[in-house]
Order: sequence, then C-alpha cells, then structure tokens
Amino acid sequence: MPIPTKSWETFVSKELKTITEILKPIGFSLESDQPHLSGERFLMTREKLVLIGQRDSDQKRVIIKAGLLPEGKKEITQEKKARDLLLKVTFARSSIYFPEEIYYGNEGNYLFLVMEFIPQDKVFSSYPVDEQFFMVMTLLETQEDFQATTHEHLETIKSTFPVFYARDYFAEFSKFKKTIEGGVP
Repeated sequence: MPIPTKSWETFVSKELKTITEILKPIGFSLESDQPHLSGERFLMTREKLVLIGQRDSDQKRVIIKAGLLPEGKKEITQEKKARDLLLKVTFARSSIYFPEEIYYGNEGNYLFLVMEFIPQDKVFSSYPVDEQFFMVMTLLETQEDFQATTHEHLETIKSTFPVFYARDYFAEFSKFKKTIEGGVP
C-alpha cells in the first residue's frame, strides 16, 4: 500500500532516522541533502527511498536504495535481478555503463541496494530542447544495440524483464496519469 501524500514528510523523517542507525554498522552514512525524496521520485516510487550517502571507509559517494514496504523490496529485488542479468548477456554488456554495486542485503526490516554515485552536471530537463532531442536519439540508438532481437535473447531475458505490447504501455500510462492527478492507480 502506497504512503499517503499528506504523511510523506512524516514518514520520510522517521525512516531517515531509522535508516541512518541501520547504515552505521555496515559502513555507510547519509548526506544531509536528499533531493530524491520529492518531485518525480516521490510520484514514481513511494514504496522505497532513494538516498545519497557515502561509504565511511573512503567517503566515496553512493546511492542507497532502501525498501521497508513489500512493493519497495520487490522493486529493489527486480532491479538487482535485472542488473545481474544485463551484466551477463553479450548484447548488453558493451552498450550499458553500470555503476559499481557496493552492497546488497537485508538489514533489520529493510532491503538495501548501494551503488556508486554517478555525478551529472545538470538534470536532463535543464538542457536546451535540441540537445534533449539528440540525447534521446543517442539513447534510443544505444537501446537498439541491445534489443532482444533473437529467440535466444528473448528466452534469456523474458523471466527477468517484462515483454510489453502496446496495450501494456497504454495501461502503464493510465496509471501514471492517475498518480499525477492525485488519484489512486
């Protein structure tokens, strides 16, 4: 069950305190500024928290995904499964840059996935429209390089990745639209 919007701030404040204490013994700490707790991140994945922190041993910046709720844990588990598969398949290995996975495991009632932080100069929407267009085209061309275009590829990925048809995209769009409009998907 998703967290109600009105109690999001209360939920986040409580969770940050708990997560901070859980992370200490495994060698991570959180930064004070957590930009992924609002905006589109809040709309898309309320069941898990995406946090910025550091590995205490060397101050390396990291992204920490923390799931307490079942849907959040499921999402983190699926991401880990997808990442592991893509690291193994030939048609994706040379096309995708994967941040280093630093930690994956259960601590307390939480599931954590910690990966290296990849800095970006600015967010996608702050680029001029023509640059956004060419960035998207480059990404689509890269995606074409690792499409599962053979039966062998499809067999390799179908138990990890969903196979979408047009009706599936329309259903997902409808759910997203309801979330943005404040309804329950």
